[in-house]
Amino acid sequence: HSLFPVNTEREQNYLLKLIREDADIDEILRWFQSEEFSSRILQDKEFARFLVVTVLEFIEVNNGVLVDGLSRTDPPDTEVLEKEKQQINKYARLLKRVTKHEASGKNQVQVQVYCLSGIAQLAHSYNFPLGMETRIFQLLYENEVFQEEAYIEWKEMGRNMKEGSQEYEIHEKTFIKCSDWLDWLEHASEESDASSDN
Repeated sequence: HSLFPVNTEREQNYLLKLIREDADIDEILRWFQSEEFSSRILQDKEFARFLVVTVLEFIEVNNGVLVDGLSRTDPPDTEVLEKEKQQINKYARLLKRVTKHEASGKNQVQVQVYCLSGIAQLAHSYNFPLGMETRIFQLLYENEVFQEEAYIEWKEMGRNMKEGSQEYEIHEKTFIKCSDWLDWLEHASEESDASSDN
């Protein structure tokens, strides 16, 4: 495992092109397995975050949930919500190639937490469209892209951030918007732990 960071700029640019062209998921996965693609990149947290954020931005811009310069305060209609769900379900296996990479081992949760911070940053850059963060967090959890532990660690991260910093503000705003769902997740996690202890 090299101490030098992996330069993934070329791969990021190509990935962006594939996603914007709405390339077939299998085509992207085949590229990941090709000789020209270093398997180390799949373990790189910057690449993981780039992939997750790029895919989600592509989905939400196409659905009209993310609109430049506008803060969407109206909830999306049922058709948009259904489309959003279908697309996140579709891309989940691609996202899992980086968030659940077997070689990451114990770092897997750290990679996932870093990706969750990327989602918060994405929401912030579009003025936090109504309910988007919670829906994305929930859909990615249901599709097993992120595990419970990552959400709980992400939630606790705010305590170690400098109050007043932009990073802290983004985290806190996202946390407040998702707090009901995060509470539900923690309780569900505690209940499943208690039932498995019995």
